[in-house]
Amino acid sequence: MTVREADQVTRHAHLPRRIRCGRILRRALRRDDLEVSDCQELSADVYQLTLTTGEPASVVMKRREPAAAHRDRLLVRRWLPAVGLADAGPPLLATVCEQEVGAAWSVYEWLDGQCLDRIPVDPGAVDRLVDVVAAMHVRFAGHPLMAEVRHHGAHLGRDAYAGQLDDAMLALSAARRDAVVRMHLPEALLTDLERAVRRAREETPALLALLDQVGGPDTLLHGDLWPKNVLAGPGWLRLIDWERLGVGPAIYDLSTLLMRLPPAARRGVLDRYLAQLATAGWPLPTVDDVVLLTTALERARLATLISWRVLDLLQAPAGPAAVWAGGQLRSIRTWWHQIDPRPREEEVTIH
Repeated sequence: MTVREADQVTRHAHLPRRIRCGRILRRALRRDDLEVSDCQELSADVYQLTLTTGEPASVVMKRREPAAAHRDRLLVRRWLPAVGLADAGPPLLATVCEQEVGAAWSVYEWLDGQCLDRIPVDPGAVDRLVDVVAAMHVRFAGHPLMAEVRHHGAHLGRDAYAGQLDDAMLALSAARRDAVVRMHLPEALLTDLERAVRRAREETPALLALLDQVGGPDTLLHGDLWPKNVLAGPGWLRLIDWERLGVGPAIYDLSTLLMRLPPAARRGVLDRYLAQLATAGWPLPTVDDVVLLTTALERARLATLISWRVLDLLQAPAGPAAVWAGGQLRSIRTWWHQIDPRPREEEVTIH
C-alpha cells in the first residue's frame, strides 16, 4: 500500500459512522439514491441503518472476515435454495469488500420479527423452528453440496469432539508448568478442571460409539442454534448469525437448542424433531441418549472455552485481562457440573 493509499484509508476510517456506512451501503446495493438518517450500533461491527429514501426502509450491516461473508453468501444464494429452504436463512441483500482494510460487509434486510429467546413466544414459531431444522438436517445429509459445505465450514463431528478435550488438557498442562500463571490461578481450580476434562476423555470411546449409532449422519449444521439466533414473525421464520456454520452429526444442533430452551419445553421439541427423523428413516435416540450426548457435546464446547481462556493467561498472566480470564475459568468449572438438558414434565413456560 502506498503512502497516499494509506492516508485515504485512515481518512475513510475516521469519517462519521453514518456517512461511512452510507457510502458502503450505496456501493453494496449499487444504489445512489439511498440516504441514511440514522446508524445504530447493535453489537461490535453490526449496525442498523435507517433510510430516508429508497427501499428497504432499514438494513443491518455486519463487518466481518471476507471468508465468512463469502460463506454466508453461499449459504443464502446456493446451499439453502438447493434443498428448498431459501426462505429459512438470513435475508442477505448484498456483500461488498473493503479491500483496502481486508474486510467485507454483509448487508441484510431488517425484519420486524421476534427473537425466540423472548418470553412469551408463539408456540407456532417454535414448531416452525423444529420443522426447519429437521428438514435442513435431513435434506443435506448425503447431498452432493456437502463437499462444498465441508470445505467452507467448521468440522464439528467426532474428531472435533475428541480434539476439543485434548486441546483443553494441553492448555491446562501448560498452565500448570507456567510459574507466573500458577501465581494467579488457584491450584484447586486447575485440579478441578483437569479432573473434569480427563474424565470426559476417558468416556470418549463409549460416547463416540453412541454418537455413531444414534447421532445422525453428517449434515449441514447451524453451529450456534440458540433461540436468540432465530427470528420469527407471522407465517415466517429465519435462522440468523451463521458464524459457526459447519458439518457434523445432526444432534450437535439439537443439543444446543435443547440446552437453551426452558426444561418444560424440551420434550415437545424433542418429540417433534424425532418424528421428522423417523419419517426419513433415521435411527432414533432415546431421551436418555439425547441427554447423554447433549451433556457431552456441551462439555466439549466448554472445553474449547477452557483452551482459549488459558491461552489468554499464558499470553498475559497478570492484569485486568488475566483477572477476567481467571473469572471465566471459575465460571466454566461451575457450568461444567450444572449442565442438565433433561426435559421436565411441568407446565410449559413457552406459550
